[in-house]
Amino acid sequence: MHLERGNGSNFPLLNCLLISSAQALNYSSVNSEKEKRLSFGCIFSKLPNLLSSQDSTNNMDIKLTNKVALITGSSQGIGAATAILFSKLGAKVVITGRKDDLLAKTAQECEQASPQKEKPLVVKADLSKEDDVKMLAEKTLAKHGGIDILINNVGFGSSYGMTSPQYLESYDAMFQLNVRSIVQLTHLLIPTLKERKGSIVNVSSIAGLRPDCFFWWSYCMSKAALDMYTKCLAQELAPDVRVNSLNPGPVATKFIENAHGGPQEFSLAAGPKEFTALERFGSAEEMAKTLAFMVSDDNINMTGSIIVSDSGTMIKKAG
Repeated sequence: MHLERGNGSNFPLLNCLLISSAQALNYSSVNSEKEKRLSFGCIFSKLPNLLSSQDSTNNMDIKLTNKVALITGSSQGIGAATAILFSKLGAKVVITGRKDDLLAKTAQECEQASPQKEKPLVVKADLSKEDDVKMLAEKTLAKHGGIDILINNVGFGSSYGMTSPQYLESYDAMFQLNVRSIVQLTHLLIPTLKERKGSIVNVSSIAGLRPDCFFWWSYCMSKAALDMYTKCLAQELAPDVRVNSLNPGPVATKFIENAHGGPQEFSLAAGPKEFTALERFGSAEEMAKTLAFMVSDDNINMTGSIIVSDSGTMIKKAG
């Protein structure tokens, strides 16, 4: 292996270590103990300054300036927090949901957070309906001409067990929204994402990684399917588009209470100590920050990854 030292601008720490190693080879030729201490100290005294000069690691500043970001399920919860944060970071966001009042509130907060006071594109849509998915894609492209970031956050949960009379109906509805709508929307937007070298993050769940989720069997299966979709899509779209998944654990939003047949035993009132190793629930804002990093240029080396942020729920000891 041949290493050229050059001017040291690209590999200052490596150059220092090579020089220091060369100095260390002469260590045995130094006569006095005092000279040995001075020589050895000289080698390592350079490291703190060199480490602090590595701007790429010490001065990360996430920016999404002028990036077009479509965030589904963005009228409340993780989606709303993500739209607001992305606006703050300079992105042009597209938000969507089913309720006018919640969309209006999120839109106002996005505009206030935006450095340019950019108004988001608001698209009222029910993504369980194919025509609404198409309409969302069409309105986004008509407004912005393309997108750079797609956050597939839409989804819902249900706890109907497999013997429940409502199980198959719930199963179909959940896979329609949690999986098929995401596949359809992504399919429609792949050309523009490839053109712009974009990034996709599917918001999944630790429920896709473990089956013991309070009888949310259909939800678990839908999120497991979404995780595999993430990996397959990442493989197909590389190197043009990065595709990753964020798998939250319990987050302090209204997701649980909004779930159809939601389990009463799993609630924020039960307390984080019962469910998490860190004895806390995550927040929508924390998930938004993780998503911002995942789609940013500071994270260009990641694709096909399943990122868990669950307050240690999956490692929580029984009892």
